[in-house]
Amino acid sequence: MFNLQLFKTSRNPTLGMKTTLLIILINGHFGSLQQDITELLKRKDVLLDVTKVIDVSVIPDPITLNIGGFKHQTTKATLTKIPNSFFDLMLSGEIDIKPMTNKPNTYFIER
Repeated sequence: MFNLQLFKTSRNPTLGMKTTLLIILINGHFGSLQQDITELLKRKDVLLDVTKVIDVSVIPDPITLNIGGFKHQTTKATLTKIPNSFFDLMLSGEIDIKPMTNKPNTYFIER
């Protein structure tokens, strides 16, 4: 935001008035852009939630975790029980970890 006080002491009143009006317009435009950004961030969160639901629903049970060569089987419900945990983010697609190519529903986790 621009400060109007800097321009109120201008020696040319017309220039000072025009500058003041320009600053008011710019500040109004910035306010509008901030509102747009806020709305877009809200829409982004909603879309991420929808994507998360879709991604998790396409992965069938059981899920195999290959952790350092040891295989563990579990369910989506168990892995996504804690919101924003590593496995919740992994299955939602927010962390880019794909299943092993030759073994569907098997994820390799490096220790």
